[in-house]
Amino acid sequence: MTGVRHSSTGITGSNDPSKQVSRTKYLEDHEIDDASIPVAKLVPGYVAIVQRTTVFFETGVLDFEEEQTGTVTIAPGYRLLHLETTYACRLRLYVTAAQRDDAEEVAREPGTDPVDGSGCMFDYIDGDAAIDTDLSPLPDGFADSADVPYRIQSLHGTEVKVGVTLTYIATEAE
Repeated sequence: MTGVRHSSTGITGSNDPSKQVSRTKYLEDHEIDDASIPVAKLVPGYVAIVQRTTVFFETGVLDFEEEQTGTVTIAPGYRLLHLETTYACRLRLYVTAAQRDDAEEVAREPGTDPVDGSGCMFDYIDGDAAIDTDLSPLPDGFADSADVPYRIQSLHGTEVKVGVTLTYIATEAE
């Protein structure tokens, strides 16, 4: 049976000890600079470990129901794991800035499903308090680039800067 084994020097691609080779030896034999391997590309016979990443971004001062748009650098493809905000808000993520800024999408009321083709990948609303939640089911999203367009609406009763922390796994490299 052939499989993948872990060793102290790397990962091998065979259960036969005579055919096992360390990661370091494989890279040397194939003249591959370890630092030049992009996260999204795999060396044949090796398993990729995908790491969680966290990103924080913050709005300017927003009054109740006031919105701000922008982009946050995540990845062209992503899976969201955890969402944390400093104040009650509505957060939407989009494929493109044009879809985010579409008049019909801007006017879409909370709780109303987006129409097909709207480009809305994620729409989370919590009007009662700051958010600190593991997302379930885990939403997958994508954008035209790693700079993912967003729209944030403050649902806090006074003027505040809304801070957002997203924990995600990149599912596509730029």
